[in-house]
Amino acid sequence: MQVNILKRKISSLVKTIRSDVIAIILFGSTVYMGQGRDLDIIVIIPGSFLSGLALGYEVIYDKSQGRIHELIMKMLEELSESEHILVKRYGEWSLHIHAKHLLRRRKSTM
Repeated sequence: MQVNILKRKISSLVKTIRSDVIAIILFGSTVYMGQGRDLDIIVIIPGSFLSGLALGYEVIYDKSQGRIHELIMKMLEELSESEHILVKRYGEWSLHIHAKHLLRRRKSTM
């Protein structure tokens, strides 16, 4: 199934289940590699918080009129100044380096 169709279906499904959804964020290999065998999704409702999205993200629904993007950018700025390393079975990812690259890419498209 194409990613765009899947994004629309996920967005529609989540909004149908919960009316208090602020944002739906797709991240992980589907975003930073353009494909993946799974989908990593964060659904943000009132009172929740954001976690690391340094390898790339795409907001597919945002009821907050851009506030979610601002929060993610702030988190990425803080992460880019740290020395966090994510260790997975595929190797180690220096999150501060990825956060810096992602910030640079996002700011150049604004």
